Amino acid sequence: MSYEHTLRGFIPVFVPPIELGREAAHQLAEALSPMLGDPNAITPLFITRTREAYGRSNGLDIAIQRQAGGFLLETSGNAPNDYIDAVREAAKRLGPVVAWAGRFDLVNEETGDPDNRDTIYFGPTPRSIAQRKFDDDRESIRALLELNLPPTAANRLHQQIIHEFELAQAEDDDEFPGPSQ
Repeated sequence: MSYEHTLRGFIPVFVPPIELGREAAHQLAEALSPMLGDPNAITPLFITRTREAYGRSNGLDIAIQRQAGGFLLETSGNAPNDYIDAVREAAKRLGPVVAWAGRFDLVNEETGDPDNRDTIYFGPTPRSIAQRKFDDDRESIRALLELNLPPTAANRLHQQIIHEFELAQAEDDDEFPGPSQ
């Protein structure tokens, strides 16, 4: 079985995309291979000198757009039902090759169900991923607060949420000290 999908995500890289060498591009393609297929076929899409590159691999249409700080990756077409597992595996592999946390949004285009979207986060560290998730959620929470409370109360509550998250992160640091502590 399969379904029509769209996947979108920004992949932050350590060097400006225009300067990405063949080795770094291959590492990126290798990390993405569970979802995109043969890294040797994908690598040229990351080192092309054009702003946008298009390809087809693993039965998927691929669009890669160079932007400041990284690449905007889009895939579309007919994906196997287990494509989300391939995206999750690629997200795990991206950790060592990305500069900061990002996410993929995978949409099943065949259903009108509001739950037809999956968000898969990736990043260099678990903390960076947690921060990215929090930042995404914080914006949604802020919008809800502003919709339902007077501005000063919404702002106070929003600041308290940020403070509580920071405290929780500090507690995690105390419980699970890193190698430098």
